[in-house]
Amino acid sequence: MSDFPEQMVDWTDVDAAQHLLAQCLGIFPRDVSMIEKKWVYWSDNSLGSTLYRMLEALVSAGVIEKRDEPDLQYRWIAD
Repeated sequence: MSDFPEQMVDWTDVDAAQHLLAQCLGIFPRDVSMIEKKWVYWSDNSLGSTLYRMLEALVSAGVIEKRDEPDLQYRWIAD
């Protein structure tokens, strides 16, 4: 998961953050675009829900931060 911090330096929309996390975990290959897997992030399913909960757990752990405006987004905490 070492690429995740570098990829999350800037504010990243929730679906893109989920996709980056899935790639870093090896769930999806790096050459698979988010558009190819949009159903995971835009529908109610166990994989998308789990990836979202993992992002929220990283927020709770103080690893990434979250904002709700202008959209739901996450970024890596530099410290």
